[in-house]
Amino acid sequence: MTTLVLLLVAHCLCCAVIVYSFLLYPLLVKLLSRTTKPLVKPDKEDYPPVTLIIPFHNGTPFIERKIANALAIDYPRDRLDICAVDDGSTDGSTALLRSLPGSERITILQTVGHGGKNAALNQAIAATHGEIVVISDVDAMLAPDALLQMVPWFSNPSIGGVCGQKVIENAAGALAGEQACYIAHQQRIKLGESRLHSITTNEGKLHAVRRTCFQSLIDGVTDDLFNLLSVVGSGLRFIYEPSAIVRIPVPATSPAHELRRRRRIVHRSLRCMHLHGQSKHATHRGLIRWMLLTQKVVRRAASVMLALLLVLNMILALFHKVFILVAVMQCIAGAAFVWRLTHRGSRTATLKSGLRDKVFYFALGNMGTFLGVMDYVAGRHTPVKWTPQRSSHTQ
Repeated sequence: MTTLVLLLVAHCLCCAVIVYSFLLYPLLVKLLSRTTKPLVKPDKEDYPPVTLIIPFHNGTPFIERKIANALAIDYPRDRLDICAVDDGSTDGSTALLRSLPGSERITILQTVGHGGKNAALNQAIAATHGEIVVISDVDAMLAPDALLQMVPWFSNPSIGGVCGQKVIENAAGALAGEQACYIAHQQRIKLGESRLHSITTNEGKLHAVRRTCFQSLIDGVTDDLFNLLSVVGSGLRFIYEPSAIVRIPVPATSPAHELRRRRRIVHRSLRCMHLHGQSKHATHRGLIRWMLLTQKVVRRAASVMLALLLVLNMILALFHKVFILVAVMQCIAGAAFVWRLTHRGSRTATLKSGLRDKVFYFALGNMGTFLGVMDYVAGRHTPVKWTPQRSSHTQ
């Protein structure tokens, strides 16, 4: 009987962590945000000097469109510097960039070898002088007014960072609809978090930071989360501006790609939380600390709880027939998941996503998260350099 009680307690604890992470936290954020007076965007026509940094590695498929996009941004020309930094490309990206119309307006930097995105960003920050630093990837296309939507927030001295809203354009490939749904869900959470204090998930495709808040990026961490932690660690807020639109290709081109991508992001973000937690800049403010711990630690732990729950249900099936049915359903679901993951004939993706596909994507994401957590716990090496597998369907 004692064994059964312990198993049931463990089962309940796992369920509690899962329910809190995926259901209760978003609900709490939504409810609490309604009790908070929203920030009002300053309407000052103030145009502080802005530096737009575009890091890239082998960016030939995107560089021409990205540079045209950057040059078309609606912001006073004498207040906007554009810096493109080549992280050791081997495909002639920089030569192509120099040949483009308007390239004389762009500061072009090249790293020594392929040192990784963080090293490229550090070099670009050191070589530029804009009061506000905006970071955007080479495959991300900004709306013409994106900076005009973000920069006014910096007139408020309590704001240290702003991120934009990413939108998948002309999605192609497996899981496009599921990824669009996931992005929309995360952005709803961001709205509530931003109103409460600060977001917990930054947007690497488009975010802006006060130069005074920027800290040199460390190898093996996600730059967007590191910049967010640097801002909130300095006592300022990092908010979400949904009117600042950035259009991107579908993030993952296949289930296997999504699995690798999620695994890497989780590993690097946990390392980022650990390193910032040890630094003198770590935040200990109650509200943002609760939100960060939930989103970046407890939610990742929920993937472990899901795996543990599968094991517990199978063990409990030995004690009670109710759990036999649960265990059988788990086996069927597991077989279906493995078949879908390894099935080569993926459906043609659209932005429509059925319940079955959403469940598969939820399981896939949590498997990637679980692997990332295990990598971190085991102290496995996370690559400093990363060559993203990008879709070229950006037109």
